Amino acid sequence: EKIDLLRMLGADVRPVPAVAYENPKNYNHQARDYAQTVPNSVWTDQFDNTANAYAHYISTGPEIWQQTNGKLDGFICSTGTGGTLAGIGRYLREVSDGKVQTWLADPPGS
Repeated sequence: EKIDLLRMLGADVRPVPAVAYENPKNYNHQARDYAQTVPNSVWTDQFDNTANAYAHYISTGPEIWQQTNGKLDGFICSTGTGGTLAGIGRYLREVSDGKVQTWLADPPGS
């Protein structure tokens, strides 16, 4: 359904096999390689780009802390690249002197 919707919206979707990161056929490596062949393209390297976690450390983490008035015992989220969990978790642990717990919700097949 997602692929059909993306194509209906005009996206060029190229399904690839679900293989381990170490495998050269992993979608992350294929995206990198494809971007190198397309003029004026940008590959964000979102899995290895530390700016991902840092952005949440300096923005989302402080926003959550402020909006809860520091009355927070834990933070839980699902992840894609892990940047959200890493950045927010780091900020909340630091500002709470290690009292805030960080949890990952990872449903089977995600």
